[in-house]
Amino acid sequence: MKIRPLQPGDYAKAQELLKQIQITHSQGRPDVFRGPDMVMPEFIFEGAQNAPEKLSAVAEAEDGTLLGLCMVSLQENLPGNFVMVPRKYAMVDTMCVLPDCR
Repeated sequence: MKIRPLQPGDYAKAQELLKQIQITHSQGRPDVFRGPDMVMPEFIFEGAQNAPEKLSAVAEAEDGTLLGLCMVSLQENLPGNFVMVPRKYAMVDTMCVLPDCR
């Protein structure tokens, strides 16, 4: 297994991971999330590769199967936030590991 950055073309290989994420979300909050037939759109997934404020990585098996996925956003406090000191931070937006690899 190796950890590597998200690459063009990973969307098709990530479908099982994206489905697992959607199942978890839709079971936990069916009032907010649609069922597993609707996963992250390709343009959002692919956009995470080129955005300077995003860090995305996958865990890949030797046979090319994606075993895990992590997408992180680098953020700053909004101007005018009077309750927090100015800072930069990272937020994990998406994270999934195939059930048999956990």
